[in-house]
Amino acid sequence: MSRLSASRTPTIALPAEHNYGRLYRVPPEMEAHFKELDPCNVFNPGVGETSPHKNWA
Repeated sequence: MSRLSASRTPTIALPAEHNYGRLYRVPPEMEAHFKELDPCNVFNPGVGETSPHKNWA
């Protein structure tokens, strides 16, 4: 049995493999988080099937 109790098991929303953002759509909460971190959409445009355009157009 795992040392972590069931109550401490994290909820997994996305796969752990590298570069998931190009293969899977991100949840709306994560997309909002990306927009908050990068309002101009210049750091990694198009990740998670989001808009690849400047300023999220």
